[in-house]
Amino acid sequence: MIIMSKPLQKYDIDWFTYRKSYTNGSRVLLTTTPDHLSAFLENKFYLSGNLDAQPDLYQNQIVLFAAFPNQQVVQWARENFRIYHGISLIRKYDHYTEFFSFATSADNPQALNFCINNLDFLQGFCDHFLSQGESLLAQAESQQIFVPYHTQTLKCHDNANISELPGRNLISISARQSECIRLLLQGKSAKEMSAALNLSQRTVEAYINILKSKFKVRTKAQLIIKLLNFHHLCLS
Repeated sequence: MIIMSKPLQKYDIDWFTYRKSYTNGSRVLLTTTPDHLSAFLENKFYLSGNLDAQPDLYQNQIVLFAAFPNQQVVQWARENFRIYHGISLIRKYDHYTEFFSFATSADNPQALNFCINNLDFLQGFCDHFLSQGESLLAQAESQQIFVPYHTQTLKCHDNANISELPGRNLISISARQSECIRLLLQGKSAKEMSAALNLSQRTVEAYINILKSKFKVRTKAQLIIKLLNFHHLCLS
């Protein structure tokens, strides 16, 4: 697992966990810190963990650890295992949901900024992990565990319904801006967004600048953080 996560280490991302939760109740768990996973299970945090609800309750989404509703578990991980500045990418399928979680130590807040500015890198790493780690994953599949799920999932607002979000009267979002938000949170560059939306790159950059102004931030990274904290947006 540590060898598989080596591409992350050059960016000070020294903690990575992969979990695959099946709708039949079984789970696959892999991590670079087995002591943390063992303690998590021993303390039965899966009964209230932020990524331990029934898998069909999640959506394709990205969430910061700082925005998790159950901060007790987050605080426990910080205090006991120095797991800070985390972010999780969630991919939902018909019969299971995958969770890819990344974090670092307290001394490396820049690692989270890197993740936010390079969501496409994280998504690419997830694909790389699944394709190159086939033997590791096959072994983990043969060692599935069964522990209960709970039902308190993460809040998630579909970008298609962004006009219905609470607080929309404070920040109005147009349909085009909503599309830009969705692509931003998929890690797309302005060039890639322009191709996806059939717009010029200059027009896309103008939409991003409008969003930065509306959310009162200066950089794209700050905008993404604000969006993740503000909406728990889905990547539908």
